[in-house]
Amino acid sequence: MRINTENIPGKGNRPNAGRNTGRFAETLDRATLESLLSSARDAIILIDEREQILSWNQAAEQLFGYGFNDVAGKDIHTLLAPADQQAGALPDIRWLDTAAEGIASSQLLELGILRSDGSILHVELALSSVQVSGHGFALGIVRDISERKQLEQALARTQQNFISVVELNRAGIIVLDRQGKICFVNQAAETLLDRGRDELLGLPFGTPAGDLRSEMAVRRKDGSRGTAEMSATETEWEGQPAYLVMLHDVTELKQAEANARFLALHDMLTGLPNRRLFQERLEQAMTRSRRSGDRVALLFLDLNRFKAINDSFGHNAGDTLLCDFSRRLTDCFRASDTVARLGGDEFAALIEGVRNVQDVHVVATKLDACLSEPYRICDSDLRVSTSIGVALFPDDAEDVDTLLRRSDAAMYAAKQGGSGHIRLFTRSMEQADGSILRLEQEVRGALERGELRLVYQPIGCVAEAVLVGMEALLRWRSPVFGEVTPDQFIPLLESSGDINAVGAWVVEQVCAQLCCWRDAGLELVPIAVNVSAVQFSDGRFPEFVRQTLKRFALPSRLLVVELTETAVVRDETAGTVAIQELAQISVGLHMDDFGTGWSSLGLLRKLPFDTVKIDRSFVADIVDDQADALLVAGIVSMVHSLGMSVVAEGVETETQLSLLQNYGCDQGQGWLFGRPADPLQLEPLLRERKLLACG
Repeated sequence: MRINTENIPGKGNRPNAGRNTGRFAETLDRATLESLLSSARDAIILIDEREQILSWNQAAEQLFGYGFNDVAGKDIHTLLAPADQQAGALPDIRWLDTAAEGIASSQLLELGILRSDGSILHVELALSSVQVSGHGFALGIVRDISERKQLEQALARTQQNFISVVELNRAGIIVLDRQGKICFVNQAAETLLDRGRDELLGLPFGTPAGDLRSEMAVRRKDGSRGTAEMSATETEWEGQPAYLVMLHDVTELKQAEANARFLALHDMLTGLPNRRLFQERLEQAMTRSRRSGDRVALLFLDLNRFKAINDSFGHNAGDTLLCDFSRRLTDCFRASDTVARLGGDEFAALIEGVRNVQDVHVVATKLDACLSEPYRICDSDLRVSTSIGVALFPDDAEDVDTLLRRSDAAMYAAKQGGSGHIRLFTRSMEQADGSILRLEQEVRGALERGELRLVYQPIGCVAEAVLVGMEALLRWRSPVFGEVTPDQFIPLLESSGDINAVGAWVVEQVCAQLCCWRDAGLELVPIAVNVSAVQFSDGRFPEFVRQTLKRFALPSRLLVVELTETAVVRDETAGTVAIQELAQISVGLHMDDFGTGWSSLGLLRKLPFDTVKIDRSFVADIVDDQADALLVAGIVSMVHSLGMSVVAEGVETETQLSLLQNYGCDQGQGWLFGRPADPLQLEPLLRERKLLACG
């Protein structure tokens, strides 16, 4: 440490010696100052009243890169970066006079210094007034803050980039502090919240709890009310803990869901509930009946001679009649009752709180009289009679399917008795159902007798007509009944509980077949298996799948599990757990028969399905029925928005395929792509991969 002793007075020359300095600048002698500076780790500069460098320590030499002899007596401003020189970053040291009088002063500055190698260094300069031997000087403590400034600049750039990106984002973005107050909003959030930025900043928005995901009402840009989906995650804002809230306008999605739900559950012509919704309400009514002890009446109605009216007056006239009949039928019942169109000219009505059979017969008689009044069709008054069959729960059946079947049987008995008849179900009407009992007995031993087999139906890429997968389909050839359709024997397997063993056999057979094709050098494609609601409700199913894939040494991607909505909602909690376990195994997860249940969309949004299969009932009429065409196109769009693929079932014509291509559908299944076939018949297809039928 060197000190210019000519500029520092000796002890005997201190004019202020002896003055009380309790509130004043610190008074130092030369020896004390030299000791202080030489022992300091920080760079320290001593500046006189002419702003010239009087002295500095070794740390200052290392920081600036100059030896003391290079800077002694120089103006301190010459060591500042050019920009700070021009800006006058260093104030005049006018307070040295006050320091000499004993009044302490200090300043803290951030500026750039010019090092000996020409580089600019960001420093923090703490200037304080001191007295040395009774004379005032400025003592500067200099610290390198380059690293801090770089971090601050990087943070500023990051924040600016963040702001630039989020301002362009169509989603509403809000930043909240830990107290839940708004720190930042982008343009989209202003629009959704219907308030300006200045008005929103600082307002309490609420503190998210964990990974918040909810919905909130918003006002849209056109002034209408809408719905936004809100999610929140933890982040940092300006170096402090904060929350990042994302707002997505889901108004159109909600409306589309509502429309799709209505289309899936209602008849498009009459607006009445369809068969699916009617069955759900019937199930609910039965549950209530078990608690209350009241009966439930199911009325099955059929318009007599409807085909003749259609043939004589045309389909438009027939549609008009169905709509008029629907309105009249609905007016005959209470708001709490359910009236539905089951299909064609068949309708059904559900009445709860029935006390006895006589009450139902009175209602049916009045109903028949009301419906028999003339209908004005094509300028003509037509009288159309109705056949009505009635079955009661729990008297005639204890489940939905049986009650529907028996009310249908009663309706046919009424039709056979002549127009306008009403019949209550009797046991004699189900004699024709005796064969079902024999069928149930036969199917129980079908697996052990080797009567079951699997066939495989190709699934093709809609855009390129190449093979992308298959579905395994269960078949039964009975020595007694011949070839029995799945819709006949699978419900019997489910009711008997044998479906678990059969379902396990199906999974093992599919894995074994994949191994055979692999050993033959064929390129494999995923194979889908249908899993019954009964089988899926067994909590051991995911582990069974895991162990089976391991035993056959197959990649999990080659097995696809197809589930209907019913399989999941039968026990939604257990079903959700099972699906998540299957997803962890990485098997494919397809929702089958999409569009035939009310909760499908809700399930899709929260469960890890990767593909949706549109039920064939919607695909069948997309060429001629605009409502079905719009429904299928809407389902494809919505499923894609959720990041999933779409398979259309029941594709049979080139025209259907062309429409599905226009809708952006991913895959198709149906006779156009290939009929179900035995494994040996499919080997050429596995080699070529080209679906010639639709090439």
